[in-house]
Amino acid sequence: RIDRLVGLEKPAANVPRTDAPELSSPDILVRMMREEPIEDLPWQLQPATLARFAAPWQVISEGEALALVDLSRDAAIEVRMIYVPPASRRQGHARALVSVLEGLAGDRPIRAPQLIPARHQAFAEALGFAPLEHCQFRMAR
Repeated sequence: RIDRLVGLEKPAANVPRTDAPELSSPDILVRMMREEPIEDLPWQLQPATLARFAAPWQVISEGEALALVDLSRDAAIEVRMIYVPPASRRQGHARALVSVLEGLAGDRPIRAPQLIPARHQAFAEALGFAPLEHCQFRMAR
């Protein structure tokens, strides 16, 4: 076992949003991650995998934070990754981006699948996310 991968969910906040955020293709996220690589992510979150994502997946940005999201689902907004460049971390960018996502979600929760390394769970909980019931283990052969 390398580590535990958790899924996360933020309950619906029912926060109305009037202005539309800037949307772009996943390419911008892939470029940023290649410039400043994050070590030790599961293969599902590596730039080579994210580069293959197409519509309905798109990137939403707010300040220095980016999120790879699927807004097309009725049950929940799906978030694959929230990324803030290392030099811009701990400045509230991720929190601002989550507020934007809450406005887009309306009465839907925001959900991330069981791909998030457990070492990031405390960060996600500080943003209002709770762990999903099940997790998976990342293994090495």
